[in-house]
Amino acid sequence: MASKSGGTSTSIPTLSPQQNAMIAAQTGLFTSQIAPSYATAVQGATNLYNQEAPGVTNAAQNLAGTANQAQNVLGSTGESALTSGVNALQNIASPAYQQAEMQAALAPGEAQYAQNIAQQQAQFGGANQLGSARSALAQQQTAGATQAAQQQAAAQVLNNIAQQQAGAGQNLAALGQTGLSQAQTAAGQQLTASMAPQALYNQYAGVLFGTPSTSYNPNFAGTQAQTTTTQNAGINLLPSLSDIRAKEEIVYVGETNGHKIYEFNYLGKPERFRGVMAQDVQKYMPEAIHVRKDGMLTVDYNMLGIEMIQIGQGR
Repeated sequence: MASKSGGTSTSIPTLSPQQNAMIAAQTGLFTSQIAPSYATAVQGATNLYNQEAPGVTNAAQNLAGTANQAQNVLGSTGESALTSGVNALQNIASPAYQQAEMQAALAPGEAQYAQNIAQQQAQFGGANQLGSARSALAQQQTAGATQAAQQQAAAQVLNNIAQQQAGAGQNLAALGQTGLSQAQTAAGQQLTASMAPQALYNQYAGVLFGTPSTSYNPNFAGTQAQTTTTQNAGINLLPSLSDIRAKEEIVYVGETNGHKIYEFNYLGKPERFRGVMAQDVQKYMPEAIHVRKDGMLTVDYNMLGIEMIQIGQGR
């Protein structure tokens, strides 16, 4: 006889009436309100994006171009100022420049000294030895006063040079800092301008993907599972008696998956079956054949990949 499976357990999820009602309500809300509103919002955002994107891109390109020009001008101006300032410092610090400044400052004092000597010599020119002595003393006093005046003038010149150096350094530093800051600002404006189209696209994408999913995702929380038993009436789980010697009223009906199929009854039994003959299978798939203690042959239908089925009662 054929051995059939007793049955397999299958877990089938079920929903409560409340859950079914919630899903129906969510579906209705999405179908009647959310989906149409979302489609309208997406279409409006698409139209606005297509309308505004070229203008935003042009404006961003203009701003970037202007900022680039400003950066170039500020950079050139800063470089020129820096070069001029360095040259000025080099000139002020050079010994030749300082010597020229010293000579220019001492020239009036030297001319005055020469004029004073000439006046004293004219005054005492006709005098005797006493007059000559007075003249020499006067020249000595005049020379001392002139030297003191020259030293004071030289100190003033050096002080002026130091102040000029300090002033030039401060101006140079201020110009450099200002130029650098303005150039950095211009560079930042270029970056801001380059991101304007991306910002517009981000806003557009936010509309496309911003619909809250919680408004239309069905809620299956609390789903219960029901265990049911189904009967597997087809595949034989144990070797089936298929020996031709145990069968009668055998009729060949065709082939299935390369196996010859017959309809038959077991000896003395009214039930009618459809399946193979063990002697046929033994020729090409002996591993699917088992020999019982009484010498009768059985077939493992699982290895054949087909089923032996009951088709009714015999004649």
